[in-house]
Amino acid sequence: MENAILGATISLAIGGLIGLEREWRHKEIGIRSFMLSSLFGYLCFFLGVPEYGLIAQATLVLLFLWKKETKGVTTEIAAFLAFLLGGMVASGLEHFAAPIAIIIASVLAFRDVLHKFSYSFTEQEILKALQFSIFSFVILPLLPNTAIDPFGLINPFRIWLMVVVVLGLSFLAYMTMKYMGPKGGMISTGILGGMASSTAVSFNMVELSKQKGLSSLAAGTAVLASSTMFLRLLFIIGLFDTTVLTRVAPGLLTAFVLGAAISLYLFRKKQNSKELGIKSPLGIFEAFKFATLFIVVTIIVKLGETYFGTAGVYAIAILGGLTDADPLVLSLLGAYTTGSLSIDIVSQAILLVAASNTVFKGIVCGSLGKYELKRLGAVSLFIIGALLFIW
Repeated sequence: MENAILGATISLAIGGLIGLEREWRHKEIGIRSFMLSSLFGYLCFFLGVPEYGLIAQATLVLLFLWKKETKGVTTEIAAFLAFLLGGMVASGLEHFAAPIAIIIASVLAFRDVLHKFSYSFTEQEILKALQFSIFSFVILPLLPNTAIDPFGLINPFRIWLMVVVVLGLSFLAYMTMKYMGPKGGMISTGILGGMASSTAVSFNMVELSKQKGLSSLAAGTAVLASSTMFLRLLFIIGLFDTTVLTRVAPGLLTAFVLGAAISLYLFRKKQNSKELGIKSPLGIFEAFKFATLFIVVTIIVKLGETYFGTAGVYAIAILGGLTDADPLVLSLLGAYTTGSLSIDIVSQAILLVAASNTVFKGIVCGSLGKYELKRLGAVSLFIIGALLFIW
């Protein structure tokens, strides 16, 4: 009896949580209706007649929609979900029902934010987002999770999973940066730009540095974006191999802290940021380009290790880091997973990739930038890169 009363109380609370937001927005179905809907679901499932409750709840929703004059079915769908959450409580799933109720209430509460975010998409970006969904939920499950070459290097599932992870992170950072707009600040630009493409940020800061009053902020943004890249690499490495992560984390985290401290110093002048010219990273071409680059780098790493030993791998890490760090780092992880390279070689090579990529961005800022970006930004990137080389 006590358990039944407790379950009913939890159902009322769950319905009230969702209904509170609807009541605040002055909707036709308010907090009391949501509480009763959730309680109704609880009683139907508790008494063992869920099918009748579902029919009754669905009928009530349809009748309300038929009489409703305004457009939109959000409230009615939420009321039906409240009924199902009450049923989950009766089924002993209250630990899942409560978080789901919070998620539903949050979705309802952030209506304006979600609408604004949706409207910020262009038609091309929506198509690319759909392409990414196909990459993740259609193509990936169909790929074999075994090596298809005689040397055990090319695993289609693993390669495509890496494509999905990297492109997903880049697209998330790109859309967040776009949503925040030019007034989001240079700090957010550096952080989000580093998640999307720190090299692209460095090139864009070259143009911004030509305005003397913004050159210090441009330098800070370039350094912060490069430092954020270290966190991005740590996250990607951690997804695929925690053993390697423990080896490279001290060096990359030290470089991040140093870069973050330098960038905060360079952010002494507060001015609004300008719109960056970073394009959406998603698309069929980008996916195949990354996959091809990953396969090529994997083969080169294997050949370098076979014919030139450890020195060959390190040389490839330094040269490959001048272009794009992600494919080379993932290729090195793949070589460690297959047993082609030891953890010591892979860890050192990853640090060399990060160092080489950082120094390259320092060269870009020093040779093309102006004022503080040329003097302070480039020097800071050289120092961070040197730290990683020594590590």
